[in-house]
Amino acid sequence: MIRSLFSKVARRVRRLLFPRQFMTPAQAAVVEVVKRPGFVIVQLGAYIGDTNNDPIFKVVSGAGTRGMGSTVMLVEPVKEYFDRLRNNYRSLPGVIFENVAVSDQSGTSKIFRLSVNPEDHGYPEWLSQL
Repeated sequence: MIRSLFSKVARRVRRLLFPRQFMTPAQAAVVEVVKRPGFVIVQLGAYIGDTNNDPIFKVVSGAGTRGMGSTVMLVEPVKEYFDRLRNNYRSLPGVIFENVAVSDQSGTSKIFRLSVNPEDHGYPEWLSQL
């Protein structure tokens, strides 16, 4: 338990000191775009934002108000996830939220999702996003 906590803290400190070395290619691409004024980044199915596989959240929350010239639009159709998404990004400027589904038809959409937490059954976190 202590070793695990120490490892997490050490990883975060390294990422703060040497951020570029710990970026995925997707995160590096987002970094280049968020600096450009007038650009809009749209993430469909933004889920809750703060997950291990979300390249936008880590970059935008790390940028904060420093050098973010673009706008980020986050689209999440599931109300429960949308509320958590807004909360996770609440202090960041330049973020637009849309609680809608994207479809070729107008009207309401039926959204299907897992009824259990996949991690409780030994599966990866990202399955929650399906």
